[in-house]
Amino acid sequence: MRLSVVVALIPLLMSAVSTTRTTACATLANLALNNRQAIIASDVVPTVVSKMFSAESDVAEKRAAALLLHNLLVDASADQVHEILRSGPTTECLAGLSALLIDSDEPTLMNVLHAFRAILAVDPSPKPYANLMEELGGLDSLELLQNHQSHQVYEATVLILVSYFALCEEEAEEDY
Repeated sequence: MRLSVVVALIPLLMSAVSTTRTTACATLANLALNNRQAIIASDVVPTVVSKMFSAESDVAEKRAAALLLHNLLVDASADQVHEILRSGPTTECLAGLSALLIDSDEPTLMNVLHAFRAILAVDPSPKPYANLMEELGGLDSLELLQNHQSHQVYEATVLILVSYFALCEEEAEEDY
């Protein structure tokens, strides 16, 4: 894929029309499935994070941004994950994803949980991503998700809590 395709979508992400922004982000999400490195190299992630996770963006825009981040992060190399997070505002990215842990539909929750797992799996010591996620309220939201009606959401949540937040499995299951 040529970088020019990705670059051509950037003005659409800045559109005043919500559906245009959502469609552009969803297009990037689809392109990311087979062109992860081109998307990363385009430096579009900061634009997506700042526009799609802003207070003015609607639910569809936030879902599209979560899908894009999911497609970029899941199965990415550690270097690619770090590059994605370094290329843009890490705090804004983790805050936007953390906010989606509250009142989202199951597919969006699963995208966010998988994105978090990809981030936390490469978190260097002393765990800056996990610490930042905790500061932003993401850990509290994860703990609440242990009561989610979907067993799939529950399992993904417990896996993150046990693997990356030093919560033993018995404690996680007690909350369920």
